[in-house]
Amino acid sequence: MLRGSVNLFTHILARYIDYWMPDGWEYDDLKYYWGIPYLGDFLGFTVALEELTFMAALDPEINRDSTLLLLYSVGFISAGLDQAAIDRIAQDFAESDGWLTGSGVADFE
Repeated sequence: MLRGSVNLFTHILARYIDYWMPDGWEYDDLKYYWGIPYLGDFLGFTVALEELTFMAALDPEINRDSTLLLLYSVGFISAGLDQAAIDRIAQDFAESDGWLTGSGVADFE
């Protein structure tokens, strides 16, 4: 049985930043200029990711994207993806600079 929770967005973003920082990139550039926009596009969000909330937001788009993030998390668990699979997806996202083109693809199939 799976116990606990994973902030899927933070996990993937952290791996992206960790992967690119040794190449000399600045943390803020990786997080705000590259990582967050890439991950938002990858997940199909239309609002700024820092606006996502599971509280009652007045903006329908914020509510939609907040729900979408929760559904991704539920989908990962329902698909039986374990921590190793999530790690592969995060690593692939980082190595492919915002896409899944390597080992993470198989975990979606």
